[in-house]
Amino acid sequence: ATILSRCLRLDFHLVSQDVLEKHVAHIFEKEGISYSKEAVAAIATAGEGSVRDTLSVADMCASYSETVDYDCVLGVLGANDPTLIASIALCTLSGDVKNAIERIESASSLGKSMQLLTKDLTKYFRDLLIIKHDVNANAILRLPDHLFTVASEIAASYDGVALMRALDIFSGVEAKERYSTQPKILLETAVIKTATLSGEDLTDLLSRVSTLENKVKEFEGSPAARPDYSAILSSLSAAQSVQKEEKIVRAEAPSNEIVQNNPGSVEEKEETSVQDLPFEPESIAELPFEASKPVEELPFEEKKGEPGDPQEEHSLVLTNSDVKNMLPKEVKEEIKKLRGRLINRLREKKQLMLYLAVCEEGTLIKVENGKIIMAFQKESDYNYCNNPQVIAYLKALFSEELAFDCEISLVMYDDHSPNAISNAEILKLFAGADSINFKNVHRR
Repeated sequence: ATILSRCLRLDFHLVSQDVLEKHVAHIFEKEGISYSKEAVAAIATAGEGSVRDTLSVADMCASYSETVDYDCVLGVLGANDPTLIASIALCTLSGDVKNAIERIESASSLGKSMQLLTKDLTKYFRDLLIIKHDVNANAILRLPDHLFTVASEIAASYDGVALMRALDIFSGVEAKERYSTQPKILLETAVIKTATLSGEDLTDLLSRVSTLENKVKEFEGSPAARPDYSAILSSLSAAQSVQKEEKIVRAEAPSNEIVQNNPGSVEEKEETSVQDLPFEPESIAELPFEASKPVEELPFEEKKGEPGDPQEEHSLVLTNSDVKNMLPKEVKEEIKKLRGRLINRLREKKQLMLYLAVCEEGTLIKVENGKIIMAFQKESDYNYCNNPQVIAYLKALFSEELAFDCEISLVMYDDHSPNAISNAEILKLFAGADSINFKNVHRR
């Protein structure tokens, strides 16, 4: 402390870019060198706050060309072509992996540094995010007018969530490339991850959204009313009543489970097959409703009731995972195909939140008599989709994809939610059965 008290302390700071630009412009004017504002801004940016480094770049540019313009500065610095950076970023955001990889390969064949290319792409995504939220962003970015116009068009075409996600992915790759012997592979992986919306764990995000929705309901002081599913369930009952014979989905334990017969269980009914599957698996585009295949035997648990219980003596206890496992194989395949076609269209339309709701494994889709029924397992997904704008958008999307006008009905299924229909009801709805006949099944 005694020594420090007798010392003169000088704190040196980086020089601001505005000061560097004015200093370089003053030197060029004094030396009679023609220049452009964008070139001076690029020189000051390359100096990174150092006057000596800035003047070194300015000296090289003055020796490189009689007129110091933006392209001259890029040539001296060995930087990547801005149009190449913009095209790679656009292909990545639009999901065009093929063209994005081809452009990276082209830059690599010219001897461009992959670390520098990653750095430029990261900076470009940062610029897009700034442009997205600031109409006067060029006062900060100092880009040439034609490059700023292109960047503004790209930023306007994508939401902030997609841009932030791309920036986050590429920032992580830039840090990893410093210690990697194969930076090109890391860059290509980042492009594919961003373009395909993969590699992200959305569980935490959806959980937080669900928690916030519950808090909002508690704040309002009254629980939300149960949605009206009467139209869907009545249509199901009407379709079942015209059947000549009762169709029963009979549940039985699979080969890896232990089955113990209960002498006091309900007498088994005659087993028949489901005859009204909504469409043929091999031809989803035509969606015929005449084909039929037998339903496989299905496993589930039995909930035992006390004698005299006002509820049914043998009610079903079906978990959410049981619904997926118990659906017939043909129905699962059709749901997978329908959901896949819808996911591809949502990716093309860049509807991220709707894409996430449809991607959930618990989301079921059924086509029957010109009506689309979408069943959601998560309340957050159901709440997001259950608004007039999203329903109208889904209706237009399905009508375009399936080539006929259709109506959309949304339901939520969960035995533990007061706003949802039961798992047993959703199983009968999608399996096309009148009832579920069961015997005691004990899981290991």
